[in-house]
Amino acid sequence: VFDDRVLGMAVDSAGNSIIVGTYYGTTFTMGSITLNNSGLGGGDQGFIMKHDKDGNLLWGRFAGSKSYGDDHAFDVVFDKNGNAYITGFITGDTITCNGQIQYPNVNVGSTIIHKQCYWLTKVNASGTFQWIRTFANLPWDPIVGKYVERDAAICYDNEGGLYVTAG
Repeated sequence: VFDDRVLGMAVDSAGNSIIVGTYYGTTFTMGSITLNNSGLGGGDQGFIMKHDKDGNLLWGRFAGSKSYGDDHAFDVVFDKNGNAYITGFITGDTITCNGQIQYPNVNVGSTIIHKQCYWLTKVNASGTFQWIRTFANLPWDPIVGKYVERDAAICYDNEGGLYVTAG
C-alpha cells in the first residue's frame, strides 16, 4: 500500500524469523493477522511479524505513537534465548507497543523543536513486550526541512552485549 515496507529481518537458531518495518494507516494485514492501532490515529506505524522456519506467520505486533507522522521499526536481532530486540524511531510523545506497554519520548519537555526519538524494545519468543526505552533525537536539517540519517541498526554479541547505532 502507500508506505508499507520491510526495513529489517533476523533469523534465530531454530530458523524462525522476524521482519520489521513500517505501514501507513490504522490497520495492517499480513496473512491471517491484522494489526489495528486505531487508537493512535494514522500516519506511519512500526510492525513486527514473526514467522516459523516453514514461513507460517506466528504473531504480529505494532509499535508507534499518536502523531500522524513517521514511526518506524528499523532493525531486529535475536539473543541466544530467542528474545528479539527491535529498534526504530517515533515522532509522537509516547511509544505504544501493541497496547501492552508504553514509554515516553525522551525529548518531551525539552526545548528542542523537533522531538523525534529512537526506541529500543525487547520482545520474548511469544511476542510479549518485556520493556521499551527511548533515546537521543533524530537529526533535523532545516535547509531541506526533513530528518536526515534517521536509520538505526542493532546487533547482539555472544557475551550478551546489545549494541545500537543511530543517526
